[in-house]
Amino acid sequence: MRNKNKFKIIIGIIIGLVGFFLFSLLTFGVSVTLNDGTILNLPVSEVTELEPSQWVEKEVVKKDFLLYTIDIISLSLEQQKEIIRYISDRADQNYLTGQYPRLIEEMNILKALAIALGKDDLLAESLYYQGRAWYRQGKDDEALQVLLQALEKYTTLQDDRGVMRVYIALAGIYQSFQDLDKSEEYAQLASKLAEQLQDTSGKASSLLSFGIISFYRGDLVKAEKYFQDSFNLAAQIENIEIAALSLNNLAYIYIERGEYQKAQQICESSLQISMESGFKCGEFAVKISLARLYHEAWGDSNQALQYLSDGQKLAWDMELGYQEAWILNNMGIIYLDRGDFQNAKGVLEKAEELIQLYNMPGDIGVYTNLGSLYLQTNDLKRAENYITRVLRLATTLNYPLAIADAWMNLGVVYNNEERYKDAVAAYNEAMKIYEELDIQPRVAALMNNVAALNQHQGDLELALEAQLEALKIHQELNMPFDLSLDYGNLGTIYLDGKKLEQSKEYFEKGLELAVKLNYSNLIWYCQVGLGRILLDQSKSEEALPYFKKAIDTLEGLREKLTSSEMKRGFFENKLLAYDLIIEVLWDSGQFEEAFNYTERARARSFLDILGGAMLRVKDEDKEMVNRLQDLEIRITTLQDKERQERAKPVNEQNSIYLEELQNILSKLQQNYFQVKEDLNYYSPEVASLITINPLTLGKVREILTEEIILLDYYITGDRILVWVVGQEGIKTKEISIKDIKLEKKI
Repeated sequence: MRNKNKFKIIIGIIIGLVGFFLFSLLTFGVSVTLNDGTILNLPVSEVTELEPSQWVEKEVVKKDFLLYTIDIISLSLEQQKEIIRYISDRADQNYLTGQYPRLIEEMNILKALAIALGKDDLLAESLYYQGRAWYRQGKDDEALQVLLQALEKYTTLQDDRGVMRVYIALAGIYQSFQDLDKSEEYAQLASKLAEQLQDTSGKASSLLSFGIISFYRGDLVKAEKYFQDSFNLAAQIENIEIAALSLNNLAYIYIERGEYQKAQQICESSLQISMESGFKCGEFAVKISLARLYHEAWGDSNQALQYLSDGQKLAWDMELGYQEAWILNNMGIIYLDRGDFQNAKGVLEKAEELIQLYNMPGDIGVYTNLGSLYLQTNDLKRAENYITRVLRLATTLNYPLAIADAWMNLGVVYNNEERYKDAVAAYNEAMKIYEELDIQPRVAALMNNVAALNQHQGDLELALEAQLEALKIHQELNMPFDLSLDYGNLGTIYLDGKKLEQSKEYFEKGLELAVKLNYSNLIWYCQVGLGRILLDQSKSEEALPYFKKAIDTLEGLREKLTSSEMKRGFFENKLLAYDLIIEVLWDSGQFEEAFNYTERARARSFLDILGGAMLRVKDEDKEMVNRLQDLEIRITTLQDKERQERAKPVNEQNSIYLEELQNILSKLQQNYFQVKEDLNYYSPEVASLITINPLTLGKVREILTEEIILLDYYITGDRILVWVVGQEGIKTKEISIKDIKLEKKI
């Protein structure tokens, strides 16, 4: 290693001496042989016209610092100065317009000129701009290295303005490293120098850094003040970069507070500033913010994806490999929320490829979402693989919350694989960290998982203990949405333990709260639970209305289950309501109505299999089908947003946001019914594939001819129910499969 360093130093000295010697020979036509045998034929120097842009254009394509050094030799001193002026004058514009690869190469040329001329101020400038460009490209280690070199040069030159600018850049890099104390230290140094120099741009940049630090620390009040002050100063001196980024960060404050209209206005102002000035990095940042806003606040995933697609193109232009992976990860989140697992898989795997291609450190977000994808699609081995990666990476980076979440997700995987001991161990690891961090909502979520695990194992006492602990936390934190789930879980635990009065109490509480929250999945679940209680009390006729209401709720349902619901194993069998009502009707001799419900069950199953998949339909129907599916997604997403907002205490609800949601929902629902009506009219065959509208027994018999007999059957827990249907009537038969493990024979 020592010899290698010496070799580098000697080569550098030789190049410098050769350059110095050659300047005295430029008035003659000479050949010079370097010590490695290379022969340089140098023309006689003449006073010729030089176009700096053309010369630089030829050089940057070479991307070779040694060639830059050699090519500079053929330039006169005046020509070198012209090149320096050309590169320096356009550095800020290259940076602003996101031409980072070009800026880096032009700074390499400037660096070669600085070394040839012995100009440390130019060398410091080249290092500074390279550091800023690499920082924007997410290459923080390279940026840190050259910025520290620039800082050393500026300090030696006693260039306080240069030192201040490097401090500001270093504050940003340490924010990327999530070392907020170090970032704050550099921001304070920059702020002090900006005050001494009365540099408004430096003051605005320092305030922007303080705002970001405060935001990361959770102090939104301070962050808002810093961002506002930063913007005001930047606007005074027309500093586009700081003005646009200050507004974009201010929008994040309003998004966090739920002030979505205000956030959107701020984002649009930031976007206008960025696009009018060609500030690509600002445009990139604000389009990500708008994507989040449209997805989280307005439920418009299509518009959110469009903003992310725009951001991806900008990332390509600026060669932002890491940021493109980030864009793809955000796309993956939206596709996961939509239940579009195929597209989610595509973008998340592409993000993983970029991480490997650019030799980036592993990304916790990408791996977490891949783990969630495979968990939701029941590919448990792959889910375990990615969640384990998250655990290793989070441990290396010392991110306690990410470590705990990974342990909890692994517990879910182990539980689904019936590896109960491993699941308990994983949950215990997660619980230690959640309790140490005192994150009570996470503790409650984990207790729900523990309750589900113990319930699966038949240990109802431990299940009850864990579920009551979750209930207590949610009551203390006043979290109605989660309380409703707790009530449903407790109803099931007590029902499994044959404690019917307690079970009824909690199912009724859950149903009442679910209706208030418009929480359809829990409504049908509690209705089924109340019906099951009546069945256990031999009150089958009284149970029927509950099952019918549950099925009506299910068949009007277009919501997919959220990942948290899946993790809790809460809604494992949507067909339970159908199974129970069919058996009750069969046992009471109502065979025709039982048959009708079997057809409705099959239609429900078919829709669940289709999920969010695109149907292969005729071109003339495609637009309507796509429009209908898009409207369904937006409506159910916004209904979920409204439900979550109304779940808050009244004094914490955002009335302006709720009013805006209701206005949007009203318009969307009108559009939905119109499109659905058009589809039913123009293409009833396609409409039948996306709505539950099966044939009744009476209609089936009308279709049958004398020669055709329909044999229909439905499998319940321990028997097969058979209908033999002809034109004249029906016959029924029941086949017991109680002692036959049918699922193992399929």
